[in-house]
Amino acid sequence: MRVPELGGAPLALSASIGIASGIRPTATDLLRDADIALYQAKASGKDCCTEFAPTMQAAILERLELKQHLDRAVDENRFFLLYQPLFDLDSLQVCGVEALLRWRHPTRGIVGPDEFIATLEETGRILEVGSWVLHEACREAANWRRQHYDLSVSVNVSARQVMTEGFLDQVTSALSSSGLAADALILEITETALMRDAELAVRRLEALKRLGVGISIDDFGTGYSSLAYLQRFPVDEVKIDRSFVSRLAASSESAAIIHTLVALSHTLGLVIVAEGIETCEQLESLRAERCHRGQGYFLARPSTPFAIDEILASGVVRSGRYSTSPYGELAPSR
Repeated sequence: MRVPELGGAPLALSASIGIASGIRPTATDLLRDADIALYQAKASGKDCCTEFAPTMQAAILERLELKQHLDRAVDENRFFLLYQPLFDLDSLQVCGVEALLRWRHPTRGIVGPDEFIATLEETGRILEVGSWVLHEACREAANWRRQHYDLSVSVNVSARQVMTEGFLDQVTSALSSSGLAADALILEITETALMRDAELAVRRLEALKRLGVGISIDDFGTGYSSLAYLQRFPVDEVKIDRSFVSRLAASSESAAIIHTLVALSHTLGLVIVAEGIETCEQLESLRAERCHRGQGYFLARPSTPFAIDEILASGVVRSGRYSTSPYGELAPSR
């Protein structure tokens, strides 16, 4: 359709529809089930039609329960950070850490972020939790640097955080209160998050760059995956998604993608980081490709700050051979 108020410009409309049919005790119950189906249609990507099924009600109740537990977790400070070392693949020395969020659940134990980050974003409480993560990670990194370890700290940030007006002030506050140098902080953002509002994302990232912090595209290859974005966005680092690293030996396509990304990163002056290094063979292949940095269980698992202290003090390379960290992680890796 064309809208006169917009100068006759075409306007595309879409609709999400929830359907419920059959016999219910009351009309209100029927409308409730239709609303649940509508919620499911929107969660499935919108612009579609979904018919109510009894299992949807259980899923909605479970989601509501998760929201309630998360609200309590935020209010009671039930979150904590683990840190996974990042290695310079040439020297095999620790050059940084990635801060990984965990939830200490009262009955389920330690819960990883894949199970709750989306809900925190949906409710908006990711802004509170994200601010705490940023301040805590900067504080811990500053402590390690005061011990003369030349480390950077990488912090995952959501699209909602980056697009919030006060995010720049949060980053400034975290750096100022911790005493961490700006160039020691790397903010990791996914491709998908950047493309929700590309123009605003560019402005936000340029402002962050003026502060001196580093910008990393996380899980590269799983989202929009256009190499043009590496020039459009002011980024310093690209992290190759673990799915490509895991198929490195078995898939010629994955090997070709990694080869291309590493070569391109050298040309553009970007740092390339490989995620999910699980075997010696993967490590050797990435080193042969001249990949700059890497992380994964083969090198070191996510650990507590105290365990990171010991890793930094002792090192993890012995007699020219590689060894995994002797410190077990407390929860599944991100």
